[in-house]
Amino acid sequence: QYHCSSNCNTGLCSQDGGCSGYAGHADSDQASHCKTNHYGHNCQYTCSSTLCSAKKCAIDGSCYGYHAIKDDDAAQASHCADGSYGDRCQYTCSLTNCSAKKCAVDGSCYGYHAVKDSDSAQASHCADGRYGDRCQYTCSLTNCSAQKCAVDGSCFLYHWYKSAVAPRPAGQCTDGKSRYGNRCQYTCGTKNCAVKNKCTFSGDCLGYRKGSCAQCVGLWHGSNCQYAHSADDEDDHCNDRKGDERVAQKPDECECE
Repeated sequence: QYHCSSNCNTGLCSQDGGCSGYAGHADSDQASHCKTNHYGHNCQYTCSSTLCSAKKCAIDGSCYGYHAIKDDDAAQASHCADGSYGDRCQYTCSLTNCSAKKCAVDGSCYGYHAVKDSDSAQASHCADGRYGDRCQYTCSLTNCSAQKCAVDGSCFLYHWYKSAVAPRPAGQCTDGKSRYGNRCQYTCGTKNCAVKNKCTFSGDCLGYRKGSCAQCVGLWHGSNCQYAHSADDEDDHCNDRKGDERVAQKPDECECE
């Protein structure tokens, strides 16, 4: 053996000039024949001194540990410093929007693969108000009551209210804003509703049922109390208020005949 590159771990090399200990290793093995952050036949190359979590190279120049997890997209990119991924940790995922501040092997925020197949699950891999594989999208921080997104970008709990047999209040939306919809993007008109500033999942006045005026003030009727009822109406819009002779005044903008 002969003295060779100062990057050789032992300071010795073989007759062919390679650092002693190089031969006979697989690509995934640690380049233990070299000093930290070096690899190659004669340890002439460097891998990342800042991004590889172990500060060690594999024989092929990837960060040591990459080969053990590279085939599992959902695994944490533990061979890299937080916020980096790739065979040499050369790419970045979001340090701002990922809740764990860590990447998965495929560059998604760590934890995304655990929830991605359930649209109704909370996007817990993201910071509040974010969703997407890399938390690159925003849902409403203003109108969503939970201030959190579901995996599909709807306000968290939307799917729960949607699945109800009986009409539920639009609890996925912030109280007092008269909002409804999967992202609370719609405004319900509650002017004539008995319960103000809150509507059902579908935008109706709370308590609405066909043939009822109980959900409305006065003798207004309709799912959103948008119709005025008079004593001359042939239809029984207000079966629950028979004998009540009050007449609702039509709004100026009503185009009813």
